[in-house]
Amino acid sequence: MARLINIGFGNVVNSQKIVAVVSPDAAPVKRMVQSIKGTRSLIDATQGRKTKAVIVNTPNNPTGVVYSEETIRKMAAILEKKTEEDGISIYLISDEPYRELAYDGVKVPYLTKYYDNTIVGYSFSKSLSLPGERIGYLVMPDALDG
Repeated sequence: MARLINIGFGNVVNSQKIVAVVSPDAAPVKRMVQSIKGTRSLIDATQGRKTKAVIVNTPNNPTGVVYSEETIRKMAAILEKKTEEDGISIYLISDEPYRELAYDGVKVPYLTKYYDNTIVGYSFSKSLSLPGERIGYLVMPDALDG
């Protein structure tokens, strides 16, 4: 029987699964970024483990970074390669409550266009200035495995 790990706010994760949560402000991520600076490479934060899901936030809070189409394509290629190598579906979970808060003409690409196993979570709390409200939706395309 699988053990569940409480990750806060009433959420649990199966202890036999790995979920990569990458924060650009975390010290380990900063070290990884520094080590490849100038190479125009992406970082495989899974470090070879059998990851089941990767969670991204674009536009990112608090930095405001919006992943470019090039970055998304590279990330999708890494996830497809790992899916093939490991023989398991890897889900890309895109947390997008800030989608409408991109400025200066910046376009926020839709990740479902680049990777079939993408689940999009959206909340109206940011775009409609409804702090504390949890009104939103999930998008799970027909192409999603499982």
